[in-house]
Amino acid sequence: MALLSVLAALLGAGLFEHAEDPWLTVVPFLLVVLATSALTRELTDQAQRGRGTPAGGWARSDTAIVVTLAVLAALLTASAAFARTSPGEHTAAACFAALYLVLAGYFWYVRRRNPAG
Repeated sequence: MALLSVLAALLGAGLFEHAEDPWLTVVPFLLVVLATSALTRELTDQAQRGRGTPAGGWARSDTAIVVTLAVLAALLTASAAFARTSPGEHTAAACFAALYLVLAGYFWYVRRRNPAG
């Protein structure tokens, strides 16, 4: 899950560097969409694991997932605020920080909505 998060952010950082040439933007855009979709699917699968079993409650791994997403969001926010980057990288960092916070909330919501039993 962390690998997908980092991969999506790294690919997204340079997504709009070549906005004048759509063919140089299409492939990275598709890769970012695929990585983000895979991350969302993995989070959904993790949130729904153990459904219907007695051991399906909130676990340490659930906390680790939310903390990982929050830490990645914090690092990206710090990068957007303090790093000397291009405007495209600055925007990508801020957008991915927001995305990871939304995904952390999504995971928490789905996990709490689908308790064991």
